[in-house]
Amino acid sequence: MSIITIIISAAIAAGISYLLHILDKDNNSMEKVKRYADKRLAEFNQYFQTERKTLDEASAEIETRQAQASAAIRRFEEQISQFKKMTENLQADSNAVHNIEEKITDYDKVVSELIQMTARVEENLENVKKESLVIDKLYERLNTNQKKESILIYSNLKAVKVFLQTVPFGMLFLWTIK
Repeated sequence: MSIITIIISAAIAAGISYLLHILDKDNNSMEKVKRYADKRLAEFNQYFQTERKTLDEASAEIETRQAQASAAIRRFEEQISQFKKMTENLQADSNAVHNIEEKITDYDKVVSELIQMTARVEENLENVKKESLVIDKLYERLNTNQKKESILIYSNLKAVKVFLQTVPFGMLFLWTIK
């Protein structure tokens, strides 16, 4: 009998439990909690999807801006490189100009020395001209004196010839002179 009593009491308990379940089906708080949780979960999923889209858009915009910034940095670095090359070229050109300036200064010195030398040469030429005038005058005087001397020698020879002709020993001497 105890088993039968246990089985009967278990069946009665199961029936009461089922009856309470059917009666409490509309008022089941667990079901309400589950529905509320599902609703909140759907809202969270929708919120997170919206935020994910916003983050994806922001990420794409950041990547675009980063690519633009990288391109700008590359252009800036290229410009810096070109500027450095230009400054090096400018420095080389500046050095070339300084070298040319030094050469021009040296040439100016050489030209001024040449001008001074030319002035001295012209001065020397003037002195030579003056001296050549004196020499020309002396040469003319010398020529006239030589002519006079030749005339005197010739006249002296004539006198000696006449003298020697008058002297007998002079004949012998005259013959040696011819």
